Amino acid sequence: MVMSERTEEWGGWVDAIPPALPSVFEPDEEADDAARAMRAVMAYEHGSNDYVQAADGYRLMTLKGIHDRIALDHRFDLLWPDGLYIPSAADEHAWPFFGPAKRYSREWTVDGPGWSTAQHADGSLFTVASSPTVQGAIDGKCEAGLGFVFTATDQLARLRIEPELAFVGRHQWNVAPPPAVWTTTRVVGTLLVGGYQLDPVTNQWGPLPSSPWRRHVVFDRYNSGSGALAVETLPFNRTGAQAAVDVLAEGGRTYLLAVVAQVAIRITTTNPYGDPIHVTTGTFDTWGSLAGVVRQIWLDKTVYIP
Repeated sequence: MVMSERTEEWGGWVDAIPPALPSVFEPDEEADDAARAMRAVMAYEHGSNDYVQAADGYRLMTLKGIHDRIALDHRFDLLWPDGLYIPSAADEHAWPFFGPAKRYSREWTVDGPGWSTAQHADGSLFTVASSPTVQGAIDGKCEAGLGFVFTATDQLARLRIEPELAFVGRHQWNVAPPPAVWTTTRVVGTLLVGGYQLDPVTNQWGPLPSSPWRRHVVFDRYNSGSGALAVETLPFNRTGAQAAVDVLAEGGRTYLLAVVAQVAIRITTTNPYGDPIHVTTGTFDTWGSLAGVVRQIWLDKTVYIP
């Protein structure tokens, strides 16, 4: 079926039918070269030295085409890319590059109403926050983070951090307060991508005011009153631009570029008038967790002032 072209302009562009793409029957220079090479291979007896040499020529020709296409993206080089970081104990042969790999080097946890682990060796993060029964009101968070240290050599550059995130979030609400107690709960599971800056005076990591963290909300659950729900399971996968954040880096400064898993929990207990009250009975078994792996982190640098 032939569709007529639309010539009305929209947004400065002509909304027209794009041209047809080549069919498999139309001439293709690369395919013609391959066909000729394979005819040369098949001219020899299978298994003979001449056959093997001709087949190796076909192999090299085919790989060259693949390498040429891959080389269009600077991140895919035969040598290990400057911007690719992987877990410190990962098998570098799982990546199609040669030379020494760049590795994660830092891990940490932040204590709160739960438990967390971080392993830069395998790129895994885990954190859970919960409300112990008969504790009533609670407000806190747990974190697990990993990353690597980067020292800027250019006066001013933009660093785009692109992690590969493969995580699962879980949440359950279960609250049965005493009579005349009004309860609200909120549990939020978040993955944060960004960085810290080293203070050379205190030798402590601090925030980057000009480069806020990017928040990926895996779940955000609010409930009120009493009741219970089944456990929710929420897969979360992001990579490339979907997960990326930009950080401005100044020459001579040191940065910790990272991914952090955070679960925050807040439970309030009030009387019918909205005044906070202390609760010593009832059930408060609400929790949330994040678990996953940061398989790799790409660091793409754009130099503004060398």
